[in-house]
Amino acid sequence: MIRKNEQGQTLILMLIVTVVSLTIGVAISSRAVSTLKQTSYTAQAGKAQKFADAGIEEALGFGDLSTQVGTHTIDLDGGGDDVTYTVAESGNAESVELQLGKDETYQLNLTSASLTGLEVRWSLKGGNKDAIIVYSIIHKDSSGNVTIQQKGASDPTESGADLCNLPLGSSDPTVSATDPDYDYKITISGLSVNPGAGEELYLRVRPLCQDNVDTKITALPTGIDLPNQGYTITSTGTYGEAEWTAEVTKMNPALPSIFDFAIFSDSALSK
Repeated sequence: MIRKNEQGQTLILMLIVTVVSLTIGVAISSRAVSTLKQTSYTAQAGKAQKFADAGIEEALGFGDLSTQVGTHTIDLDGGGDDVTYTVAESGNAESVELQLGKDETYQLNLTSASLTGLEVRWSLKGGNKDAIIVYSIIHKDSSGNVTIQQKGASDPTESGADLCNLPLGSSDPTVSATDPDYDYKITISGLSVNPGAGEELYLRVRPLCQDNVDTKITALPTGIDLPNQGYTITSTGTYGEAEWTAEVTKMNPALPSIFDFAIFSDSALSK
């Protein structure tokens, strides 16, 4: 005998079981679809990365990137443009900031008729000693002869108590009070070059005895941009729903640091 107050309980239990089963089924299906989408996207991202790398490789394949400045596209699979890459000049700004390791040389192109000087600021972050800066200005005339137009060094301590200190006669840099990110600064003036006659001018700067020296090189007079220092290639590959962007900077050719042992010697350098 079924009591009146027990009528419909079986139906309710069946509905509850059905709802729970559907909920579990939808969750499992949703997870499976999500995993499938993620797997598919990962595969597409791998293809997109290879496409972006292909754009970088094509750009680097040109010997003279100055002829490639601008935006270019590549169709790799015949179904439309898969790669878009841009070649742009790099470093042609009023200042260049970089971090140099001990005995690591940075070469900066100064071949600009408007440039008459430089301001070099530097500091050693997290160190217990001051960083020493050594520099030279290399001039190449229209006949291809290479000479040192200037050379010098700046030692913030000059006490003679540390083996890293330079001999007496090196300049004592001033405190860079106008720029809180850098402790010292020197001004290199009297620069002269005639690009129209085929002359070239370069700065080579390196720290001694200290690693991780933060450096900022600013063109003088203020407002003058430094010449182009190289090229930045930005390449974006697309495949399906995935997109991948890669970036590479190719600096202008420079002599390795080992040549500074000749450049900074007391004897004259000519070619």
